Amino acid sequence: LYPIVPLGSRAEIYTYATFVLCVFVMTCILIEFYKGTVARMGLHEESVIGALSTVTWRNKRRYGGYIVHIGAVLIFAGIAGSQAYGTHTEKHLNLGESFEIRGYTITYNKLVAIEATSIKTRIIAQLAVERDGKRYWTGHPEKEFYKGQNQPVSEVDVLSTWKEDLYMILADFREDESATIKVYVNPMVSWMWTGGWIIAFGTMISMWPDRLEQRRRLDRLRKQEQLFPSPAQE
Repeated sequence: LYPIVPLGSRAEIYTYATFVLCVFVMTCILIEFYKGTVARMGLHEESVIGALSTVTWRNKRRYGGYIVHIGAVLIFAGIAGSQAYGTHTEKHLNLGESFEIRGYTITYNKLVAIEATSIKTRIIAQLAVERDGKRYWTGHPEKEFYKGQNQPVSEVDVLSTWKEDLYMILADFREDESATIKVYVNPMVSWMWTGGWIIAFGTMISMWPDRLEQRRRLDRLRKQEQLFPSPAQE
């Protein structure tokens, strides 16, 4: 997906170490799922999906914890990837001018002013994004101006894919409709979001009430009451 970064600095060494650790942890977790599923299939002649579901559901805390760790691995990999391979640029463009960043060709097409309300004015830049010579997306970063406020509010436009996020910011503009555009390309951001959802899913499985566990707790409580009756019962 991205060029191999030479090990020339401490940060790059940390990045590679993080990726290696993530691969190792993920492999160990998948092996645990594989072993449990294969054992279940051998004993009960179930399908792969059925055996995996049964093993996970009957051992919620254990396999729910594994799922949480999968989510954590994705988050750490996403952080390492975005830090190592992220890039950004800032360009001042006239109408019709273009620039390239990480395989994207971005063309500044127009600047539009809209009176959104009686107190808010929106200044919107239209940016055409091409990749491999084909139209890929159109970004509309903007600035919002409110009456009585000196500082405008910037609204970022974002294109999110599984591979990377493309952020566009309208940093400044002039009366001749030229504009200063900031663009950030951050890879593997979606991995972090996906990891968060997986952690939530694994936590839900781990905390799901287990009837067998509840019965065991009740049995233990009854045995304790029999061995150590309360003074009222005596």
